[in-house]
Amino acid sequence: MKRILILIFLLLSQACNPQHTINLPELVNEVLYPTAPTPHTEPSPQATYSEMVQVSNLHIWQQARTLIFNYDLTGPLAEQDEVILEYSLDQGNSWIRPLGLKGDIGPKIEVGNQKEIHWDVLAEFRDGIKQSLQFRLESLSERVPETEVATPAEPLPSPEPQVQSPQKSQIREPITGIELVWVEGGCFRMGCDPKTAQCQDPRKPLPPVCLDGFYMGVTEVTQGQWRKVMKNNPAKYKKGDDYPVENVSWHDARDFIRKLNSLSSMDFRLPTEPEWEYSCRSGGKDEEFCGNVHPGNLAWHSHNSGGHPQPVASKAANGLGIYDMSGNVWEWVFDKYSSLHTKKPPANPRGPTPGVRQTIRGGSWSSSIPDLKSVNRAKSKPGNHHGNLGFRLVLAKNRS
Repeated sequence: MKRILILIFLLLSQACNPQHTINLPELVNEVLYPTAPTPHTEPSPQATYSEMVQVSNLHIWQQARTLIFNYDLTGPLAEQDEVILEYSLDQGNSWIRPLGLKGDIGPKIEVGNQKEIHWDVLAEFRDGIKQSLQFRLESLSERVPETEVATPAEPLPSPEPQVQSPQKSQIREPITGIELVWVEGGCFRMGCDPKTAQCQDPRKPLPPVCLDGFYMGVTEVTQGQWRKVMKNNPAKYKKGDDYPVENVSWHDARDFIRKLNSLSSMDFRLPTEPEWEYSCRSGGKDEEFCGNVHPGNLAWHSHNSGGHPQPVASKAANGLGIYDMSGNVWEWVFDKYSSLHTKKPPANPRGPTPGVRQTIRGGSWSSSIPDLKSVNRAKSKPGNHHGNLGFRLVLAKNRS
């Protein structure tokens, strides 16, 4: 579906362009904005594309805990058009659709004046918003070709990312041959959304999580790679060097990492749960499984595995070129199993400390298809060994 930018409205703590900026108080607890409409004194930004769609006169105000966006929409819209509102926490590097939007938002919005979108801010940010946000209002259309979209007169500057992309998008550990791919950092929302429906209650949508860039293992650690480091093979299904090592506990995985770090010039660790899900979803995209294709094409599961693991990377990769994050073997992550963040977590969260079980993700060759969903999570005691349980690695930034 082609995207037509019809308005960008910025809420910033410091003005960068008076034509596109308005200064308002921070959102803290129940004190959000003035309770009466506060019109923007500067001309509201307008963008017209092929003389078809025009948005203007955007005003924002508060009623109790609800933030109200009022705008005018003129010009014909096709039935399949969808109006969306998104915000960014990282200066436009990534965009997130708010929860709890009501009003003139979504598909089949009729043109007219005094359109309103209502956002229950505190349902998403329970402690209020204490940082700068950027908002953008867009129409998604299949009818207007992308070549007809004009460039805004004053495009937004591209902010410098917090973590610069490395020169190498993929690296290889020389002793084991473990390959890792660079995952560009960004912000995303863990948990269920309209595209990951029928989720269990612990996976309801959560506040956004922001991550710096990192290197993630392209595949699960294989039996051949394990044997080069540990000089043994603990796998229950000893079918070949290209099969994932399984039947390893969380403690076993940590022992492997310690031994590998002592031999290699690189330092590794288990991924955190946010890193795992962000990578699974091809950089935090709304993907039902770990790759936006049918699970039969990207995952080994109970209906196609033949009752045992299969060679790594023998199904389709996700959007980042990472294999088997849905299916083949469950994967240990660093975090202990606990309720996920209900308040906005710090950047690069390391996971909860309480708990007696570790989190496992991804499903396995013995799982049903619902267990392969990108937001599904399970738990296991850190000393458990199973023939459907393995792990993959992340490159650590510094030696611990």
